[in-house]
This record gives sequence, structure tokens and C-alpha cells, in this order.
Amino acid sequence: MNVKKESALKQYWTAYGGWRALLSSPYLWCAFLGTFFCYSFWTKEDFLILALSALPSLLGFSLGGYAVWLAIGDQRLKKMLSEHTQKQSADTPSDFMKVNATFVHFIILQIISLVYLIFLKANSFSEIILFFKQFYVFSDCLIQFIKFLSIMFYGLGFFLFTYSILSMLAATFAVFKIARWSDMLNRVPENK
Repeated sequence: MNVKKESALKQYWTAYGGWRALLSSPYLWCAFLGTFFCYSFWTKEDFLILALSALPSLLGFSLGGYAVWLAIGDQRLKKMLSEHTQKQSADTPSDFMKVNATFVHFIILQIISLVYLIFLKANSFSEIILFFKQFYVFSDCLIQFIKFLSIMFYGLGFFLFTYSILSMLAATFAVFKIARWSDMLNRVPENK
């Protein structure tokens, strides 16, 4: 068996579908629209409380669900999902790896979102600005620019949070696809 030595991150990204899959994801665009339409919610710091209370539980549930996914299925199912058709090259990710990549993408999004939101909650940027404002005269233009950046950082946090939640749908549908395949496989009698 000739297996290339690639980083796990590169293997995941290839199995996920890369930039093309990311940019064509309806979940990404729904998160973007949701962020746009919920402007009045995420411009206040209150959304951080909601996000930071929900994400750790979701992340734990996601990791547990991924572990269950890896543990289910008999060897026939796993072999069927890992097989390549004659049209596929050996470098093409199998269905098994595509489902794993969906879960990994979902979990990575949750981790990035959680870390980013913790940073947003814990940063002292506004206090630093106030400290320096005592000693230096900031122009109104600079203060407005800093406020704008602050709002954009909150917007990015809300977008990541929303996208990580919407990605649960992709992971759910991937598991449902596996359930359908498992059902089809179980309907075929095993050769004895």
C-alpha cells in the first residue's frame, strides 16, 4: 500500500473539498446572511454570553458524536465506504473520509469559534485605548476607526458562531447518508 505522507490538516482539507467546497457551502452563505440580518444583536457584547455558554456543550456533543460515528458499523460497511470505484484515482478521498472530513470541519469550526469568542471576551483593547487616550490626543477619526474595527471583530465572532452551528446540519446529513448506506447493506444477505 502506497500512502503519501501528508499532514492531517491537508488530508482533511482535501477530503472536505478545499476552497471550492467551502465557498459553495450553503451553510457558509446562510451564516453570512444571518450575520448581516442580526447586526443589532452582535454589535452588543450580549451575544458573547450566549455563544460562550452554548459552544462548550456543542463541542463536547460533537466530539462524542464523532467518536460514536467511528465506532459504529460493521466491517462490511466500513469496507464499502472506503472503497474506490474504477473511475476514482487512489488519491481521491473515499466516502468514509468525506464523512470524517465533514465531522472534522464541524469540530474545527467550533474550536476556532470558541477560541475567537474567548479572545473577544477577554481582550483589553478598549481599556488600552482609554489608557493611552489619557496621555495622547487621539483624533476623532482614529477613535471612530477603532470603534469600527471593534464592531467588525464582533461581527466575525457572530459569523463563526453561526457557521459552526449551521455546520451541524452538514454533519447530520452525512450521518444520515451513512445510515442509508448501512440500511442498504443490511438488506443484502451476507455471503456465508
